[in-house]
Amino acid sequence: MLSPGTREEIPGLKNGFFRLKTRPGRKKEGIFLREGVLVVDLSEAAREGRANDRLLRNLSDWLEIPLSRFRIEKGHQSRFKTVCLSGIPDADIRERLQRAIGRFLEQGDPVKSGS
Repeated sequence: MLSPGTREEIPGLKNGFFRLKTRPGRKKEGIFLREGVLVVDLSEAAREGRANDRLLRNLSDWLEIPLSRFRIEKGHQSRFKTVCLSGIPDADIRERLQRAIGRFLEQGDPVKSGS
């Protein structure tokens, strides 16, 4: 788990692409680093692409980057996805992801072991 003030690397971030695990149908939404995996909890159910849409909207809000810069490259029907963020340097993506993770850690980490 990423502790406040820690500069742990975002796994698999390269050339604007990064991998994450989604957990749709959660009560609370958030983004966390757990056991070397970027985890995103979504309130939307995994039906008819609604969770994918929610994922991109949340990432846009959390990272403060326009939605038009995001796309799901791989994993449309999987919980593991590769997201592409175009036109933003990796260092900036890393910083924004770490800041978003830090904000959710301050609120308390609802990610439990398992699932």
